[in-house]
Amino acid sequence: MKALINDQFGRLDQLCEALDIKMWPWHGDISSGVKARLLKKPEEVLLITPESLEALLCNRGTSIAAVSRNARFFVVDELHAFIGSERGKQLQSLMHRIERTVGRTIPRIGLSATLDDRSLAGMFLRPGGTPALVESKSSGV
Repeated sequence: MKALINDQFGRLDQLCEALDIKMWPWHGDISSGVKARLLKKPEEVLLITPESLEALLCNRGTSIAAVSRNARFFVVDELHAFIGSERGKQLQSLMHRIERTVGRTIPRIGLSATLDDRSLAGMFLRPGGTPALVESKSSGV
């Protein structure tokens, strides 16, 4: 998971920099100094795994409201890997907990190049509620 975060950060960093968007990777190898700066001034894009998000909630629960107060979206990459799994249930719970903390619904976006059943994606992203709008774009490759 750390490698995936690092890979995504490497691919998106230049794009975000060109758009003047600050991006923060968060996993076990990120220094406590970088994490402290994010917690002091949360901004823009946070790349984090469900496990690191849970650790953040457990270890710095009082900071989660400040970190997520201005969250505009949850973007779940590789959505197909979460559907029907324990890890997926964990992720659903974490997103719900953050929404409860900030007192509002945060739109959820799922990305997957291999998911065939879009209704499953919608039900996963917003279980028990109004199913999410799920769009599919094929690259034709």
